[in-house]
Amino acid sequence: MSVSSKVFLVLVCMAMVSALSATRLHAKAWPESDVKAKRVIYEQQQTREDWVLPLGPIERVDGLWQPEQSREFAGDLQRRTLEFDPEQSESAVYAAYRESLVAQGAQTLFSCQGRDCGRSNNWANRFFGIYQLYGREDSQRLSSFRWRSGGKEHFALLYLVRRGNQRIYLQQEWLSRAASDQSAPVLASAEELWKQWRASGVLRLSQSAGQLDENGQLTAEWTRLITEVLHAHPTQQLDAVAHHYDSTQAEAMAGSMLNHVKTALVQAGIAGQRVQTHNLADLAPLKSRPESARLDLLLR
Repeated sequence: MSVSSKVFLVLVCMAMVSALSATRLHAKAWPESDVKAKRVIYEQQQTREDWVLPLGPIERVDGLWQPEQSREFAGDLQRRTLEFDPEQSESAVYAAYRESLVAQGAQTLFSCQGRDCGRSNNWANRFFGIYQLYGREDSQRLSSFRWRSGGKEHFALLYLVRRGNQRIYLQQEWLSRAASDQSAPVLASAEELWKQWRASGVLRLSQSAGQLDENGQLTAEWTRLITEVLHAHPTQQLDAVAHHYDSTQAEAMAGSMLNHVKTALVQAGIAGQRVQTHNLADLAPLKSRPESARLDLLLR
């Protein structure tokens, strides 16, 4: 089987799975998880003007303990702290709640584990203000997310730790605000993007996540970020696969998407032979997705 045929089969199968798990994050506060908490020990909803989304480990910056990098947002905020039984696995708990977001379309902006996150005491007392979140530093897990749905832009974080009494605590925070094309984009770092891309083998870019414009073309911000990753990994080759769902011009529109992304990468210094293009037009079923176009970049 040729490379093109393999890519076609893989992308069609992935698209069918995606169609069955289309995003519904805006319909309920938190998606269900197979791992259930023992109890909710803290829950709050409020409007905030100064909510901080961490994009790096916590450390002393200008004399204050704060994330190495962060962004501040205003919007409607929901927070809750969950407690889990000691016999549960912190990795299993965290994976279940993280995947409930990622599988539905949330983009991971930052993640860390263990001592790479910084001191647990500082997260618990100086950042969250919740003493139950002070625990073993080797058990820490933190991720920050972004996605769009229902005309809103959403940001969320998860922080998990196991305390000395072996109980597991998970902090969930979720802020929603009106989506605006004029607001500065919030992107993962090149290192974080490469980590996620390498782990899954595919970078899925969509209009609903703000990575493609109304014509299905890659935005300038994402072109710069992907170019940075490819320059950092000069031997990496790609298969670019375009999908478009225009009823009369699907193939032509998908072809335009492919031409745009390859031209943009070549103009940014990426050798053209590193990028192979594949036009799937409207062959992959994505009827339940809100966007009319999608671009997949597969590592090869």
